[in-house]
Amino acid sequence: MADFIVAWSPETQNSVGQVVQYKLPSSGTWIDFAIVSPSTSTYLVTGLLDNTIYQFRISCECATGDVTYSQVFTSIRFTCPVVTISASTTILNYSFPTVASSITGYTVILYKDGLEEVTMSYNSPVPPTISGSFNIVAGHIYTIRVQMKAGSIVKDCPISNDIIISCTPVVGLGVTTSL
Repeated sequence: MADFIVAWSPETQNSVGQVVQYKLPSSGTWIDFAIVSPSTSTYLVTGLLDNTIYQFRISCECATGDVTYSQVFTSIRFTCPVVTISASTTILNYSFPTVASSITGYTVILYKDGLEEVTMSYNSPVPPTISGSFNIVAGHIYTIRVQMKAGSIVKDCPISNDIIISCTPVVGLGVTTSL
């Protein structure tokens, strides 16, 4: 579950109360989350879904009975996927579950020796599991990073642990090795 701290500058002169509201961008209906005092300037909105874009605003009721609204602001709490990685001396495989909700795309970035090497993008509709592979060369250090996209908002997830591909001698039929 996602929690959001909403902060604003309250109008305290004529205010008799404020309401913290939220909605999904696709919805026309605002949901009243909490009624707060005229001097309140922050509130913790709890129990919303991870990886979902929400819009927030504050409605302020004036002593005259008029209601005014703050500017709408948008936020999302990303939960990065757990990436499963396996490697041979020539192939690096990756796989991770995706999440439904506001996520519109993923980008998998392969780094070789700390430099960006290759990217693979997956856009809407996003499959339930993303998997793929990169060709690699022994003797290098590889890492993978996943970026999540929700509309125009992009989240860089932490880089995977280094995958060190060492140069291993290949022994074929009729060939002997000595150490």
